[in-house]
Amino acid sequence: MNVFTFIAVYAGLAVLLLAALSPVIVELDARFPVGRRLRATAASASPAVPAAPRPAKALKGTRITAHA
Repeated sequence: MNVFTFIAVYAGLAVLLLAALSPVIVELDARFPVGRRLRATAASASPAVPAAPRPAKALKGTRITAHA
């Protein structure tokens, strides 16, 4: 057995472990939606104002500028 065999074995075990734990992860995410709740409160707290447009920059290494 060489190094690649050990890497493949451990990668396969990691995939099997994640596949076995995925129902638990989904259940915990549904039961405790921390990330979604934080995103919802951040979206409702900030006003819906569009960001100011960024000024155009000249292309590097060329003489073409952003001026019309």
